[in-house]
Amino acid sequence: MIFKVRTITLFISILLFLACYQAKAQAIPTANSIVQVKDLVVVPILKKATPGRFQISQKDTARLADSSGIFDAMTSLQMLPGVGSNGGLDATMYIRGGEGYQLVSFLDKTPIYRPYFWGGGVSLFNSRLVKTVDFFPGGFGVEYGQSLSGIIDVKLRDGDMYQPHSELDISSLEANYFNSVPIEEGKSALWIDYRRTFYDLLAPFYINSEQPVQMPFLQTLQIKYSAQPNARNKLWLDLAYFNDGMKVPADMLADNGNSSGYSNYNIQRLLAGFGWETVISTQLQNALLLSFGQDEGGYFRGGEYRNEEKFSLKPMTLSSDLTYIMNRAHVLKLGFNWHQEKYQEEVAGNDINYGAIVSAYQAKIALSAFYLEDNWQISDKYRLTSGLRLDNSAIGDHPGSSILQPRISLISDLADQTRLRVYAGKYVQSVFLADRDLNGNYSLADLKPETAVHYGLGLEKYLARDVLLKAEVFYKEYRSLAYGSWAGLAYVN
Repeated sequence: MIFKVRTITLFISILLFLACYQAKAQAIPTANSIVQVKDLVVVPILKKATPGRFQISQKDTARLADSSGIFDAMTSLQMLPGVGSNGGLDATMYIRGGEGYQLVSFLDKTPIYRPYFWGGGVSLFNSRLVKTVDFFPGGFGVEYGQSLSGIIDVKLRDGDMYQPHSELDISSLEANYFNSVPIEEGKSALWIDYRRTFYDLLAPFYINSEQPVQMPFLQTLQIKYSAQPNARNKLWLDLAYFNDGMKVPADMLADNGNSSGYSNYNIQRLLAGFGWETVISTQLQNALLLSFGQDEGGYFRGGEYRNEEKFSLKPMTLSSDLTYIMNRAHVLKLGFNWHQEKYQEEVAGNDINYGAIVSAYQAKIALSAFYLEDNWQISDKYRLTSGLRLDNSAIGDHPGSSILQPRISLISDLADQTRLRVYAGKYVQSVFLADRDLNGNYSLADLKPETAVHYGLGLEKYLARDVLLKAEVFYKEYRSLAYGSWAGLAYVN
């Protein structure tokens, strides 16, 4: 069975970056230019067709996050055209008619499928640590996969390699401390950052309850080591600890205030990533990534409906992106990525109507992909990017399915600071527990990967350095979406 949903989006917007984003029309190296880095001469990667990309700097991300009282880099993205949100304290984003799970995030190239605290209220991305945020609401290239709607690519800042410095930021809800020190002057640096909400620490002073109260909180500890030993190599090591939770007495939630027990949850996440970018020769460059993770947590509800849920998630990612500068007109990219997740869940409870409830579940999924892309500088005015991506998803002992995804985009410089963009592509997202919730009786191995096809036509014109006029027509067709059958007892596609 094929289930299709079509969405057509037409939006014309004038983005006043003077108030929001200080976007600058930067000169991009042309095919005839050469960049010299110390003693190494490198022909630059040609101008690449990046339809629909928004890039936001750390300065602009931090300024917009300040208005919410939470240092959340997602705040800046929710104001962009084609982005929907629930407003308030909710970081979940809906891109051009898509669901929240169809947006995939990357943190220093490591994919994170649920980058949220508080079940989606706040993202993991600290606006004080962001170097840039690249946002693609559609039509992204073959290096990105497992997303039907959009990509958020967050790059963390590097430490200062010349002098130490510290930063302390305090908002109405949380505080953030950042400290950076050089390890070897001009070659390496280390920073450490601690972030925590503090309003919850004051809860016992203004909440009247006979039991201890822990209002929703979050805390993070992040460390990054960056090194550039020579002009050919750049390395980094990311370490991160994320924690959020809550413990609320049941008498605060009950109408009569006499219920016993409490409701709480606590989730802890560990993430370690290693990246290595190297210039092998004047024509060959490679970017390597290896990352590991460990998520553990649980939910507990006491009282008449006692329920306890524990889960464990272990992700691992390996990727390589090889760039070959064939000549001044063509640049080829060849890459692969492999992502594995092991998930375990245990549920135990006691319902006054149904008695004891005990269940356990475990799943293992491996996602692999290979892609090839050609960036062709046809002339000074036209640039064509075409590529193929092959995704495979294997669930448990089942071999899974492989799907080929062609993508193409064309950029034409019509006049000074005026660009026309045309793109089309196929996109695939496998169904697995780490990126969405499906309730009911179903088998992951029985669900085919969901697909979508994007078509876009857009025009960009800088009226001034800080004023961008952007118009775009976007068409998206969903295929093979997983949906519930009668009474929600099973999911099929």
